Amino acid sequence: MRFEYIDNLRAILMMLGVDLHSAAVFSIHKYWLVSYERTSTHLDWLTSSIHSFRMPLFFVIAGFFALMLLQRYKASKFMKNRSKRIVIPFISAVLLINPLQNMLMTIYYKETTVNYFVDYAISHLWFLVNLMGYCLILLLSGFLLRGVHMKSEIFMSSTKGFFAVVLAFPLFIIIVLTAGTLGLPIYEHVVLLGSPVTFMYYLSFFLFGAIIFAHKPWLELIETKIFMFLSLTGVALMIMNTLPRVIGVEPESVLSKVGREYIETISVLFICLFLWSSFAHLFKQSSKVMAYLAGASYTIYLLHHLLVVAFTMLINISGINAHPLLIFTCLVTLVFVTSLAIHKFVILRFSRLRFMFNGQ
Repeated sequence: MRFEYIDNLRAILMMLGVDLHSAAVFSIHKYWLVSYERTSTHLDWLTSSIHSFRMPLFFVIAGFFALMLLQRYKASKFMKNRSKRIVIPFISAVLLINPLQNMLMTIYYKETTVNYFVDYAISHLWFLVNLMGYCLILLLSGFLLRGVHMKSEIFMSSTKGFFAVVLAFPLFIIIVLTAGTLGLPIYEHVVLLGSPVTFMYYLSFFLFGAIIFAHKPWLELIETKIFMFLSLTGVALMIMNTLPRVIGVEPESVLSKVGREYIETISVLFICLFLWSSFAHLFKQSSKVMAYLAGASYTIYLLHHLLVVAFTMLINISGINAHPLLIFTCLVTLVFVTSLAIHKFVILRFSRLRFMFNGQ
């Protein structure tokens, strides 16, 4: 079965990296690799908004498709497929794309103690490392997942079972954070994996996506109840915004921390479900344009980080002084058009490059 609208959603989430990192250039906090002199609170809001749902929803979709492939193929063919689509593009980008970005950073910041070739060797490709780890976890637990049959009455009802899992979903994150308060080093950086807390956070969304695929009535529920998820998202965000005023911010008790984390996590999940449901309504029909963009989205993601850095440097060096929103629009357009052109006129024309950067 082909879920074209989910493919389209996944492609847009990957291409939103262009908007996310271009907006980060104008952050008032100037935390990104390169920054523009003039900042924008509006683009700061755009960055945080995209960041709140983009990777969680991406990993939900990744878990959905991963279990679909695992049920379709044998374990060896599943790992071969995932290696081609994840490991090969990762290695190619780490060896050929990221060094160019890090060379530009080293030249641009002549006096710096940062070794960009070491500290940013993986850079924006961290999610591919996580994704391969999640696929291994899913593979190891695959036989258990296939044999699980929800026989209790609550899971015989698709709606009750679905919301039981949704309401319990934030508890996994809370348990992980509790482990951190007990002294476990979940916030320390681990080579290739980043911090364990980040790995575990996105793992929960990945497994949730796998559970959706395993329960087809739940998928139908997501596809058809768009207004329900819109309402739940609105209520959750309203509670999250009013919670600090109700319980107070300082000092924050353990109970209020747990409550805040629970509401924030379930709000993100509701946003993901609403967007999924929206795409099920808007992109149910096949589209040649969306199909082409879906095919190009991997290339766009692999290249966009380097291009955002390079074009921002050129803008800064040229001394262009314009409104941040105008520069942002130009930057997004330049990066998107350039990466799409490279995909069309370079990647697609050579089979080896298609294999190296798209795993095809």
